[in-house]
Amino acid sequence: MPSIISDKVKARSNSSRSLPVSGHIRSGTQALIKSAAEAVGAKELYKKAASGAMSFKDAEKAILEKNPALRKAFTPKNTQYFSLYAHETEGGQASVDNIMQRYCEVVEGDPVPRLYQIPVVFPPTPAGVEGFFKSEYSMAVGAIKYRSEYGDDGIRRCVYLKPIDLKEQAQRKKFLRREPTIRKDCDPSSCDEFGSGACKFRGRIHFYIPGVIGSGTFVFETGSANACEDIFLRLEDLQRSVRGGLPSFDPNGNPVFFLTKERKKVSYVEAGVEKSGMQWVPVLQTTLIKSSILLLEEKERLQLAPPAAVPKSPSAPAGWLGASFGQSVQEDVVDGSGSDDKLAPKSKTDAEKALWELNALNEVHKLPIAEYGEAKYGENWHCGDDVLALHKDVTDMIQSFGGNLDVVRIFLPLMTLLLANMIPVKELAFPYFKIFFGEFKKRHVPEAMAHISELLKSGSELAIAHMKARLQIAA
Repeated sequence: MPSIISDKVKARSNSSRSLPVSGHIRSGTQALIKSAAEAVGAKELYKKAASGAMSFKDAEKAILEKNPALRKAFTPKNTQYFSLYAHETEGGQASVDNIMQRYCEVVEGDPVPRLYQIPVVFPPTPAGVEGFFKSEYSMAVGAIKYRSEYGDDGIRRCVYLKPIDLKEQAQRKKFLRREPTIRKDCDPSSCDEFGSGACKFRGRIHFYIPGVIGSGTFVFETGSANACEDIFLRLEDLQRSVRGGLPSFDPNGNPVFFLTKERKKVSYVEAGVEKSGMQWVPVLQTTLIKSSILLLEEKERLQLAPPAAVPKSPSAPAGWLGASFGQSVQEDVVDGSGSDDKLAPKSKTDAEKALWELNALNEVHKLPIAEYGEAKYGENWHCGDDVLALHKDVTDMIQSFGGNLDVVRIFLPLMTLLLANMIPVKELAFPYFKIFFGEFKKRHVPEAMAHISELLKSGSELAIAHMKARLQIAA
């Protein structure tokens, strides 16, 4: 049944404000310009805005009122981190503190905890990605604020709301909702407002933040069309792959999407001059692996039971995260167990990314990575350089088997079994397999697993002695 509320909701369903909002995540922050640094009250008002007690817009307005000679007080500042302010967050400072306590980090060179990465959960909408990812060209200032809007014919047009005629309104018995008036087709390449910088691209992504109380979404807005295009295409591609519904969490309840930043070379216009430089650009990371999504329909075929002789699975760390990586195709012949070389020390971020990818392989493909990691690197395999080395091991295995995760799933338990029983892999096991099978190929992995399990029934020492004797005879 129609109602006043349902009519209003329907009327705004195609706008950039179609979802309720609990707060805003800002891509960067504002900096006080040099000419305003010594102005009356400027530093105090800037600190107040930076703390979230008031908006930068109101702070700048107050500075300019006290210092009429100034034309502006702040300038945008590109940062590696995201910003969150109490004055525009539902729940105020308490909500901001909650988010910062959960997700802020300290990085090398900056002792201040900041928001470098945000787990996000996208709201389900009938329109899919377009329902929570809005974009438009629009003007934030001016008597008439033009903006872009797509018509039912798919053409993007410049529209605006006509100014209110108070005399005409007074003669009406009810106030009518102002409908957008078409100005012309929206073409930024020939638009004076866009060319002058008055009209800008704006992309808005709506999402929930796990663990944050509130019924509305958080909104992240960026003026980078390239960043929005990359994020949008990634989401649409994943949405098609999973047939319409983007997943929110993995089987362990961890979010699968993360908003973060990467440093990239970008082009921009400053004072009418096109420039280029390195900027921190928003990107969307995911624990989902595209190849695994495409294989979900074959889940029953892919799920092979692990051999009974494999040691009991250790508990994995609760804070596993994730990202994705590709696969390459190599020869069918098995010639190694992955790299034994220790990697050079890398940053915490590298270790975290490695753990993300290993977790994704474990959760989606059911690869027994934790068991292998503990057998080779010990119970702290998920920390520091060990997780980087383990990541390289697993990646090498996937590549050596041509991306065939079926084989990797049964090859990992074989390697775990060898390592857990102190059987040298490259020096003994693989030379033994080559003699035993003639040429050790991936089709031989299940048989090798069964054979080693049988030898180990007499104990690892006798198994190793038997394998060494066989090599000596062959020599």
